[in-house]
Amino acid sequence: MRFLIGAGIALVALAIAAAPALPGQAFAQDAGMSVRADAAPGSSFMLVSGQTAISLGDVTVRVTGPGGNIVHVAQVTPAADGTYMVDVRVGPLWSQDGEYTVSASQAPSDRYRVSTAVTVAGGLVTDAGVPGSSMQFDSRPLAMQDGRESGLRMEVDAPVGTATVGIGGTTDHTGTDVTITVEAPNGNVIAVDQATPGADGAFSAEMAVGCPTWKQDGFYTITARQGTNNAYSDTATVEIGDCVVVPEFGAVAVLALAAAVVAAVAITARSRPGLVAGI
Repeated sequence: MRFLIGAGIALVALAIAAAPALPGQAFAQDAGMSVRADAAPGSSFMLVSGQTAISLGDVTVRVTGPGGNIVHVAQVTPAADGTYMVDVRVGPLWSQDGEYTVSASQAPSDRYRVSTAVTVAGGLVTDAGVPGSSMQFDSRPLAMQDGRESGLRMEVDAPVGTATVGIGGTTDHTGTDVTITVEAPNGNVIAVDQATPGADGAFSAEMAVGCPTWKQDGFYTITARQGTNNAYSDTATVEIGDCVVVPEFGAVAVLALAAAVVAAVAITARSRPGLVAGI
């Protein structure tokens, strides 16, 4: 009886996945899962979390050392919305320094096998890699009933001279977290964050700017992304100098320059009265 029930559920899920998109639907049926590992530098534990599009079965979390040996295994039951999380502590088996692979799996399909990485040195987590995801969206943005196109949009608030960058935006895909990455001018990823969209699709995050992480002067690239479709990716740049936001050469700068030129001309004119009188 359990076999028949399970087979029935599987057939229903397959039928839903294969069904064509309804008019006005903003994105295709979700499939796949994601995983991320969060840990403060120098910490002896990390939080592994993610989301899956199916609720059939537990998620298995494995951590594999640099030599290929499994150092941790855990199973967690996803919540009703597909999210899952589990605490992982660095134990005696983590004796090798190097990159450890954190993987999550739920089904034989490669769509439900994802991974990320963390760097461990001296029994402490020193760095966490970019989250892994197999969540896929439609290959192109779809026209919605009100004429708009589906997708993700991001805006960055970077007040001059501050050490904080605010990130906000909207997405019509509310079922998957938005992954936010920051690349330094040399291309290195220096920060990774994740924001959960609200029911209205709005998301927000805040990045702390400061040395030594943001020590390189130049333009930093901030990217917000869901999945691999370019319609669900947006980027912006922020110029950093001396570990704070650098002002752009915009309207305020132009007015300041114009005022300086006018003042210089006035001073020069007062210092040459004869020439002024002759004119």
